Amino acid sequence: MAKPLLWFRFYAEALNDPRVQSLEPQAFKAWVNFLCVASAREGLLPDMNTLAFAIRTSMDETEKMFHTLLEASLIAPVKNQHGHAYAIRNWAKRQFKSDSSTGRVKRFRNVTCNADVTPSEIRVQSSEQSRAEKNIKKVSDDEQFASFWKAYPNKVGKGAAGKLWQVLAPTKGVFDAIMAAVQVQKTWHTWTKNNGEFIPHPATWLNQRRWEDEGVQKMMAAPPKTKFY
Repeated sequence: MAKPLLWFRFYAEALNDPRVQSLEPQAFKAWVNFLCVASAREGLLPDMNTLAFAIRTSMDETEKMFHTLLEASLIAPVKNQHGHAYAIRNWAKRQFKSDSSTGRVKRFRNVTCNADVTPSEIRVQSSEQSRAEKNIKKVSDDEQFASFWKAYPNKVGKGAAGKLWQVLAPTKGVFDAIMAAVQVQKTWHTWTKNNGEFIPHPATWLNQRRWEDEGVQKMMAAPPKTKFY
């Protein structure tokens, strides 16, 4: 019977972590190797001889990489029952002992058809998925609002407009309609006269759902004018 593979959580935020991204390629490789070694020891690193053997590197090179990662605050000194040791920073906050349970992993993979999954495990998985989805949704909302704000000609009351945008939480279809309506209304005489004096505040425009105005809908539905040369 094959031995179960050890695994650990690797977070995508490493892509934007300056401590990680400033590492030289050799140091980055060493950091990943240190993570692999520490995953079998609940985040703790072994003594230097054992570490060098584990990552197939000379003692001098291992010590060099060790101090590079220590200076980058990617590893840190800790206290344990044997005294002082070194560990991957924040390992306990980012890894869970239950992750190493083969049975639990199998149950998660078969959550839709395995009756052995406990409600608490389902809640944990659902909570993690929900947080990830919320983060993605927030990024999407922020990007959409940034596009709206850039396009809207009357740039006042950004905070109020941003709060309304969060309440609206427009779908892609509504967002497209909003952006199209802004482009249409920017050409209206009431918006262009007196240097835009009569352009509504963006919060007012959103609150009144002005992209649904009948005049906007008619102009958007009208076929393009044919040019004759």
